[in-house]
Amino acid sequence: MDDLYLDDLRIDSLVDLLKASYTLEDYEHMIEIADKLLLSAERVYSRQKQSIDSGKRYVYLDGKRHIVYYFGFSQMAKGIALQKKELYNESLICIKNYADLSWLDDGSKDAAEEIAAFKTFAEANTYSVNLLAGRQEYLHQYVQFLKASRVEELLPGMITILNSAIQHGFAVDFVLNDLEGAIEEAIEACSKDSKEVVYVTKFYYTLSEYHLKMKYYQIALHYILLTLAVSDKFKNVAVFKKCVVLFEHYRIHADQDQQNTYAKFMNGIWEREIKNEKSISNDDAYNRVN
Repeated sequence: MDDLYLDDLRIDSLVDLLKASYTLEDYEHMIEIADKLLLSAERVYSRQKQSIDSGKRYVYLDGKRHIVYYFGFSQMAKGIALQKKELYNESLICIKNYADLSWLDDGSKDAAEEIAAFKTFAEANTYSVNLLAGRQEYLHQYVQFLKASRVEELLPGMITILNSAIQHGFAVDFVLNDLEGAIEEAIEACSKDSKEVVYVTKFYYTLSEYHLKMKYYQIALHYILLTLAVSDKFKNVAVFKKCVVLFEHYRIHADQDQQNTYAKFMNGIWEREIKNEKSISNDDAYNRVN
């Protein structure tokens, strides 16, 4: 089989493995795969240059991304894994590696688009990593960046800001107030997108954690109740369980309305599950008779 064909197969398989490892939160494995993806990209790039230099045209398999994507994605994925491991300086090194991929520009539209995309990713992730490292001087710049970004970028950015505030113990109430309208717009937009909806639940949950950290207990309980409803709607069982534990732990701070809302919601869940259980039991009985 042709080596170019093998390289093409390998490179996209590595991308798929990286995405799967991220979903599983296997960050050590992500770093290993990202290094392999970079080596594979370098090999493909070398063969492309040889092909072009000899007067031939390099042909991608169907659905292939431009080579810029593989260089950029390998470094971005590794940087994210290092960030998750709280190795922030190492993560920043990876970000620099994909901030400027213009050396891969071949004059094509695809190359220009990938280079521009990774430049934007690098700017956003530079702010994120520095904030998570506790460098509050990046907060204002990041907020301005988020204001100028697509609406879908706002919730992931706010989750980063809130996590940084929780970890390093500083207030970001002024950011929440400043971006209140934009946040509502982002929640509405993400709620309509099956791929983005996870950020709605994650944002509300992180917001409740932030208010607990600041000892704003009733505000925190408000968002815990909101997260309960959203996680139930979007079937996020893990977050739902955490919200139940949080509410029970901080129940002493709940006012009567919050107590009533929680009781009504949980009763609704109980009734729904009992009806479902009876339905299953009836189906089983029917199947046994027939």
